[in-house]
Amino acid sequence: MTTMIEPSSNTVAGTLTHTIQQTDCTVSEPRIVSSLTNSLSRYPAGFHVLTKALQDGSTAVVYAGYNPQTNQRVAVKQLSIAGHTAETLATAMRREITAHLKLDGHVNVGRFLGVELPCVNSRQTSGISNPALIFELYEHGDLLEHIPVHRGLHESTAVIAISGVCEALVHMHNKGIVHRDIKSENVCVGNDGFVKVIDFGSCLFLDNEERIHVMTEDDFMVGSIPYLAPEFYTMARQSKCNLMAVDAWALGIFIYSVLTGAFPFTEANSNCDEFLRYTKCSVADSEFASSTGFGAVNYWSVLSTRMSQIVSGLLCIDPTQRMSVSEARSLLQ
Repeated sequence: MTTMIEPSSNTVAGTLTHTIQQTDCTVSEPRIVSSLTNSLSRYPAGFHVLTKALQDGSTAVVYAGYNPQTNQRVAVKQLSIAGHTAETLATAMRREITAHLKLDGHVNVGRFLGVELPCVNSRQTSGISNPALIFELYEHGDLLEHIPVHRGLHESTAVIAISGVCEALVHMHNKGIVHRDIKSENVCVGNDGFVKVIDFGSCLFLDNEERIHVMTEDDFMVGSIPYLAPEFYTMARQSKCNLMAVDAWALGIFIYSVLTGAFPFTEANSNCDEFLRYTKCSVADSEFASSTGFGAVNYWSVLSTRMSQIVSGLLCIDPTQRMSVSEARSLLQ
């Protein structure tokens, strides 16, 4: 049984509760609004018992915990109040909640259970606890824990995980959502045996028909360096960017790392010799490739022919020519 929250409009509690109500109005699909209104559990901050820290980030700490009333094991993503305004926290919560509701319980997306919101009672007007998002806890951990270093997973096993991530990304892209932080740490082994894409704190909603995003300064702070697409290092602020192609590049790095237990290069820019070498090899009609027969597909000779084709397509330097996630999924079937 959840506890009712009495928000004050002048508190973090008020701001965060108001943003949940706003989400009811901004998610257009009636079915999703109904889902939010009827099944989103709301708890006072600190309701769940925390047992272990799982991940510590700059904006949030994720804990394993449980519901003291039902004993259900959960993951608690507790947002950091220090250094952030109520509006910033509200925006972050609203983004992640809206993404999960739009994705509507897809089998390859982590399950969202509810929120913890700060509560200010009549005797205490300044006490504020950290707000939190509550998710299903995946006891088997993230995929990174299961990938042997410098060996990777056998392709027959890896394809199961890769296909699950592709299914989640295709569903997201069809809904106009880009993840922007696909990596092994954000893919979990679900309790039901399906892989789950988690952590939608960096996701973005693309509203225009072209699905092209104009980059802001904050956009360059999103993502993990080994997975960032090369255009991130060359484009300027206010440049137009196809973020679905950015997700596709990250998927290519993810696939290679799952199969080999290593990254193809530490970063996709001129500071990395291996990336510069790949840049030369990836131009099929270049003098280098012609003289050595070392084109883009051949560069991934450690992989099977099918996986080389997929990785080569996803890691195309030119984002306009890059293989889409949907195309990669088709080649896996």
